[in-house]
Amino acid sequence: MTHPKPGQPRAGTGNGYDTPPGQAVAGGGRGFDSISGQAVAGSGFDPTPGQAVAGSGSGFDPMSGQALSGNGRGFDPIPGQAVAGSCSGFDTRAAMDVAAEAVEAACAILLAGQADLAGLRHTVKAPGDIATDIDRRAEEAIRRRIRRAYPGHAFLGEETGASGTAPFRWIVDPLDGTVNYVRGFPYYAVSVALEHEGRPLLGLVADPARAECFAAIAGGGAFCNGRPLAVAGRTRLDEAVVGTVVPPPRFPGLDDYLARFCAVARQAAGVRRAGAAALDLAAVAAGRLDAFFVVSLARWDVAAGTLLVTEAGGAVADIDGGDDPLGGNRLVAANRHLLPALLPLLSGKAGRP
Repeated sequence: MTHPKPGQPRAGTGNGYDTPPGQAVAGGGRGFDSISGQAVAGSGFDPTPGQAVAGSGSGFDPMSGQALSGNGRGFDPIPGQAVAGSCSGFDTRAAMDVAAEAVEAACAILLAGQADLAGLRHTVKAPGDIATDIDRRAEEAIRRRIRRAYPGHAFLGEETGASGTAPFRWIVDPLDGTVNYVRGFPYYAVSVALEHEGRPLLGLVADPARAECFAAIAGGGAFCNGRPLAVAGRTRLDEAVVGTVVPPPRFPGLDDYLARFCAVARQAAGVRRAGAAALDLAAVAAGRLDAFFVVSLARWDVAAGTLLVTEAGGAVADIDGGDDPLGGNRLVAANRHLLPALLPLLSGKAGRP
């Protein structure tokens, strides 16, 4: 994309997603300031004018919230060093930049699509589970950017399934919360993660409606629009608010899930169900929710969000005691004080009425 000079409006989709700072955004949408990480109300004008973003990068660094320059890398919170927990010789920071560009492209598609929800075509995969043209277009935009940078990597997407066999695998949910999206309920996200031999390297969850970008690199911490994240410090379950995803009507383990739900609801301060697991996990990482549990989702729903939680100081465990919480997708995420209280309730070992 060729960007106009700072201070000029940018025509196009009119979605108001402003990557280069110092530019007005046509269409009257909500601007996004890549320097401050703040949503800009009204005309979409970025309040940090006079700073241009050089290179071909997206202009937004989800780890630092700083402007990018030169080759698109910009300010690196771990300068000149490999990221702890990553595989030797692989530039995880560069991969995060690619992920940020891919996610930005998907967010632009989602925001533009909100202008014509009535004309949006969708198919019902199962009761309570739908897919739209927007899902497919967003995933294709993400896949295209990743393939350009890493043609040898494997890919697992909700819409297109698995392709390729390689130690590195990208895991993508282009629109988590599709049912919310098609109803204009502003709680949906784009989720992208990269694994190496099953171990998470990076995760990125973007909330287009609120212009928030949650990002984590293994060993490098978790951030939202450049601000460090930390899980909440509550130690009592009766003070905790817990998020969850209710399975669809025909889920074979629905009754078992409802028993788990009731066990938690009887002891927690509250339970919330908003319809986008990636954002729920990001909320745990940010300390907005104290915990989250799920029994019915796929790897693409939780791969990025679970890394956010662990890098924000939390913990993730398999409800049934397995070694890989993502393997069975029956997991609970919380701080290290609440997790021991939740696991017996969810596993049934504490007994259920």
